[in-house]
Amino acid sequence: MKNYQEVVGIDVSKKTIDAYCHKAQVHKEFVNDVSGYKSLLKWVSKSTK
Repeated sequence: MKNYQEVVGIDVSKKTIDAYCHKAQVHKEFVNDVSGYKSLLKWVSKSTK
């Protein structure tokens, strides 16, 4: 079984992508388009280090 250092919850709706980093207790909202997905990946990468 794998132990995870961080858990990120993601909710995708028609207009937005909501993400929550559990360990950092930070919520962020992104626009549901290509730029939003890029921003989400960048934010998750930064938040989980």
